[in-house]
Amino acid sequence: MFKKIWQWFKQLLQGLFSAGKAKYKPKTAPEFVPLTDLDYEFLFNQLLVGVGHGWQEGRIVKFFDQLSDRTQEKDWREWLDRFREKVMPNAANNQQLGAIMMRFGEQVQSVSSLAELGDKSYQIGRAILTYQATPEIWEYSGPDATLTETESSLTPVNLPPELPSDAAGWFELGLQQADGGMLAEAIASWDEALKIDPNLDSVWHNRGAAFGQLNKFEEAVACFDEALKIKADAQETLQDKAFCLYQLEQWEQSVATWDQLLQLSPDHYQGWYNRGCALEYLDQDDQAIASYQKALEIQPDFEPALIRIKTKEEITKTKTD
Repeated sequence: MFKKIWQWFKQLLQGLFSAGKAKYKPKTAPEFVPLTDLDYEFLFNQLLVGVGHGWQEGRIVKFFDQLSDRTQEKDWREWLDRFREKVMPNAANNQQLGAIMMRFGEQVQSVSSLAELGDKSYQIGRAILTYQATPEIWEYSGPDATLTETESSLTPVNLPPELPSDAAGWFELGLQQADGGMLAEAIASWDEALKIDPNLDSVWHNRGAAFGQLNKFEEAVACFDEALKIKADAQETLQDKAFCLYQLEQWEQSVATWDQLLQLSPDHYQGWYNRGCALEYLDQDDQAIASYQKALEIQPDFEPALIRIKTKEEITKTKTD
């Protein structure tokens, strides 16, 4: 398959650069055909394949020079912005892409004509590797997921003919509203539950998760703090709080919260990995690598940790070369 792709790529390049072999037509100027987003993606993938196989700075510069009559560095940067929008929603499945984009960025950091493009590629790659989803309340299945012993189906929202009269009723209504995407309404229902009984950690947790879904991370953290006052060892709440602190770029607080979680659950390999990501933003690379290694001790085939360690090793090697 790769051989066929490479042959097609060579044909494409031959088509682009073999104009000199055609018969000369003095009154006919060569037609400029702009690259499409599909063309950019194909060529960029070929570039990354080359980088992955050891292309050095000179070979990368030659690659772009050969395409200079079709596109310029500014056009590449504009396309990368569009490419980011395409790949980020599926960042969890694009970890290898993120790593090689960072490597390309490192390779051209000293090439003035490609430095801005390389920096943009590096930043997108880093965003892919460090991406964390916000907590989703309907995936929560901890022991405090409901105030009643009866499981709730959480399917379509069927509002009761009369408003609830107790905290449990308001809580269940909020869950149904959240499952139907009515997050603001769910928060309002949980507010009513908390007016009746403010010591319900599950209500505070779900209220915070709803705020997280709305990208209101400060409000979410405040809710999680209230939940932790009631139940300090709630691992789901600690995890969601750490995620929100990460989104707020409060790296130190995020690490501290992961530490709390890991004291309760030392085999939480995702926690060790996420702790490492936050430590990287604090420029504490040695501790970050130690966290990734801890994750691999627990889950040896955990690919994100393997990629982060490899990436850090490549960065260190580049700096020492």
